[in-house]
Order: sequence, then C-alpha cells, then structure tokens
Amino acid sequence: DDLIAIAKEAVNKGLVKYGFLHRPSNGGFFTMMYYDFGGKLFDEAGNFIIEEKPLLNTLRFFKKMVDEGVLPSSMTNISWRSIHKAFVEGKALFWFGGTWHWAEWQRVAYHSKLGALPESYEWENIGFALNPPPEKGGKPITMSHPFTYVVSSHTKYPELVNLLLAVVNSPKFLANHALASGHLVTRTSAAVYPAYVKNKFVASVTSMLKYTTVLPNSLDFKKIMDPLYKAVQAVELGKMTPEKAVKWFEEEVESAVPNIKIVK
Repeated sequence: DDLIAIAKEAVNKGLVKYGFLHRPSNGGFFTMMYYDFGGKLFDEAGNFIIEEKPLLNTLRFFKKMVDEGVLPSSMTNISWRSIHKAFVEGKALFWFGGTWHWAEWQRVAYHSKLGALPESYEWENIGFALNPPPEKGGKPITMSHPFTYVVSSHTKYPELVNLLLAVVNSPKFLANHALASGHLVTRTSAAVYPAYVKNKFVASVTSMLKYTTVLPNSLDFKKIMDPLYKAVQAVELGKMTPEKAVKWFEEEVESAVPNIKIVK
C-alpha cells in the first residue's frame, strides 16, 4: 500500500507515466507474488496445494494497482521493448524485474537517446530492492529459478559428460556467466571468486539470496502457472473480479493437476 501511494503521487504530479510495470508474459513473477502474500504450493507430504486466501489477496493487489491508476490495465498486452524503454527513460517509477535486466540494459539499446546504457547511468538513475512484504513487519521476497541438466541415456561418453558438467559448474565459469548476464551464482564457492567479489553490482545484490524462494521443478507446475497468469490478466483487464478469477483458477488446476488440494 505504501508503494502504491508513492506511485500514485508520482503519476498524479506528472513525474512518471506509470507507477508500476511488470512482465507482460507468463513467468515466475506471478508465483512470487502469490508467495509474497503467504501462499504455499506444497503440503508437508510434497503434494501440490493452492491456498485460496493468499491467491485472492494476490489478485486483489493487481486489481488495486489498476484501480489506483498506477498500473495499465493492458499491462499483459504491452511489448517487452516498450516496457524496458519506458523504465530506462524514467517514465515508470517501479519495475518488477530481475538482476539480469541490469546487464541487459547495458547490451540492448532501449533508451531513445543513450541507446545501451552505460553502467554509470544505471548507478545514477536506477535503484533496486527486494520485493516488499504486503504487510508491515513481514519479510521481503525474491525468486530463483530451478534448473536441470538433461543428458541422453544413449550417450556414448558418460564420463565425458560428467567431466563437462563439473567444468561448467566450476566457480570460474559460474562467476563469469553471472558477471556477463547479471544473474547471481548458484554456488557459494563462486560467490567468493575474485572477479565476482570485485563487481559492484553483483556484490550488492548477492545478499538478496537470503530471501529467495524457488519455483517448483515439476512438469505439473506449468498447469498451475499458466492459469495463474490468465487469472491475473483477466483481473487487470476487468474481465473478471478477483473472486471470480479465483474460482475459475481453482476449477482449472483441479482438472489439470492430479491430487491437488485447494485450501479454503
């Protein structure tokens, strides 16, 4: 609510066109927001669950941003390039993004005058923070993506594959990938690699991993993530109320995900 109030003031004063922008397409961001409102995806036995109250509060949050005039109702229909351009040119106050965008803005010419941004411009004009809790006293949150290495069972060189995996997961390679892409390393040994430690940006955001959550590494998760995105989209466009979107979402996942439980 505090950020919405700040964003509304900035929009009303003509300082920015948009108070908030988020990704236009499906992605883990929407699950992170469900987590932020206290939602869980698994019970103690490891089975999928959906908690109705956190889901409803998540959808109400997106509706409130639209109703307060700080988020465009057509958010999911805006191109990625238009979103990045608006943010780097200072036309949006808050952007729900990732650390990798810091590096992307230095590679891709989104700014109409500067083109690709010098990192000095980013430090002077762009700040970053964890996704804040919806209530005072809560904990902030961020999100990491799981990844899996897939190796064909028909490979003729299993020892070579194992050696290759060991090399690409070495501290040096992980650190170099993180520095080039703006991502964070996945091993603590890489986090102390000299070049990584000396980089001002990644050194500044690595501590955020203390607050991270991880998306489910399950084939069934897409059957939850897809309707969640569609529910958010419908609420923002005014095609469904949050309450109706929750009911629709629950019907979708109950028919698609085996043994999923809806917690009322």
